[in-house]
Amino acid sequence: MGILSMHIVFLTNVFPVPGEVRVGSGNYVSNMARILKDRGHRVTVITESAKCRVSDWNGITIRKVNVTDCEAGENAGSFRKLSLNVRRSIRYNREVERVSKTNPVDIVQSVSAYGLALIRNRKIPYVVRVSEYPSLWRNSNDTHFDFQSSVKTCKLFEKTTFWALKCADQVLAPSLLLQGLIHKKTGVVPRVVESPVLIDRKTYPLNEKNLEPQHYLLNFGSQMLRKEIHIMANIVDRILDEYPSMKFVVVGRNRDVEYQGRHMSAARLYDSRIRKHRDRFLFLGEISDRDRLYSLIQNSYACVLPTRVDNLPNTCLEAMALGKIVISTTSEYGTSMEQLITDSYNGFLANVDDEIDLLKKIRQAMSLSSVEKKQYENRAYQRVGNLTPQKVYPIMMKVYKETICNFRKRKKRR
Repeated sequence: MGILSMHIVFLTNVFPVPGEVRVGSGNYVSNMARILKDRGHRVTVITESAKCRVSDWNGITIRKVNVTDCEAGENAGSFRKLSLNVRRSIRYNREVERVSKTNPVDIVQSVSAYGLALIRNRKIPYVVRVSEYPSLWRNSNDTHFDFQSSVKTCKLFEKTTFWALKCADQVLAPSLLLQGLIHKKTGVVPRVVESPVLIDRKTYPLNEKNLEPQHYLLNFGSQMLRKEIHIMANIVDRILDEYPSMKFVVVGRNRDVEYQGRHMSAARLYDSRIRKHRDRFLFLGEISDRDRLYSLIQNSYACVLPTRVDNLPNTCLEAMALGKIVISTTSEYGTSMEQLITDSYNGFLANVDDEIDLLKKIRQAMSLSSVEKKQYENRAYQRVGNLTPQKVYPIMMKVYKETICNFRKRKKRR
């Protein structure tokens, strides 16, 4: 296909299907795929499953490759995991070659996880989007987290992520935080392109039996220590003590966590800390219905979304796009949330792993007058106003065209 109408292939280890929750890089890929397809491009997504199959999703071709033999067990060593990452990359990129034989591919965009672009097709330009910094994401789920020591540690199998970045023709990152970390680690300077936000309707009525609009605080997303669920669990009783008309609602998969040497579910962690006001605490679990999730976000008083480290998370983007105040966290090294939130202007930022400061910021949000609250909400909405499909699409097309042009120039010089 020509430069005006391209065939774009995405490589992603996670991709949502109907009935499943969209998270992280999978959410980004599904959004970008829809944006590109709606503007006349052919889009193919290569992802993984226990069975190889091809399907159609809203006019987008989904090709699933079997990588079950690339999964490492808990006790697998680093060299074993490294070799499996290489095998996984080979499997994905062989599928790119199969696709290109029948429908020539103009450009491939890959997530950075597992180093999927490592064993790439040298005849096609590749863009890699940084989705995480492996050692930070791994260590931030420990009870005690130290940013600097986590940055310095890197297991052998995690190096495939960085090797793949060096193999790419263009590297993207949503956050300035990851841009700086990747530059320091690899010498590659990622181009910062913030993630698009796709929300189809402006109003989402609340249809929850036990909730009233504006009478609950909401946390939604991944339930893990990196998202400071242990900090929130410690302050829920105090919040509900001070605000007797409010409830605290949590949405997210009830995953297992290890906290202070004990294994437990996220719901059990909350339950072990909340003693006084369990009747006003709701753990709703995972919600795949986007309209229901958006109604919970839009009708909340505010969203409490702390994190130890992140990469411009979709949770914050979606909440702000729905005009909500977000209460999150920052630190001396940054969490990426400060890229979206200016403290006490369009949201609130507490210190990482500081329950007293988080409680203080929640109090500040709760003390806003109706006029002040509306001002904050408008500013939050305006901050993500540049991330609509109409604004993000020309930016991505410029990235693709420049990458293809530079790729062709390099080929001519060889």
